[in-house]
Amino acid sequence: MNQPLAVALVAGAAVVAAGVFLACWSDAPRARLASLPALGAGAAIAFAGVSRFAASRQDPSSGQEMAALLVVASLAALLLGLAFNRGEQQA
Repeated sequence: MNQPLAVALVAGAAVVAAGVFLACWSDAPRARLASLPALGAGAAIAFAGVSRFAASRQDPSSGQEMAALLVVASLAALLLGLAFNRGEQQA
């Protein structure tokens, strides 16, 4: 199934918007940190879609690799933030 570029960009923008909404909804630091994976995933969806159409079939998997790297980096930032938050609460 071949989807147009607009589908990937709209899906990525929707996931980023959900992450921003989650970050703005609550005052708790953990809730704001929980929005990082959603923001990273939205950027990854948009990046994978753009690289798929920009690669002109030379290396279409590079966008998927970068998307996976973005998701892993956002999850690592979430875990690091949660660890710092837990350390502040115990001190």
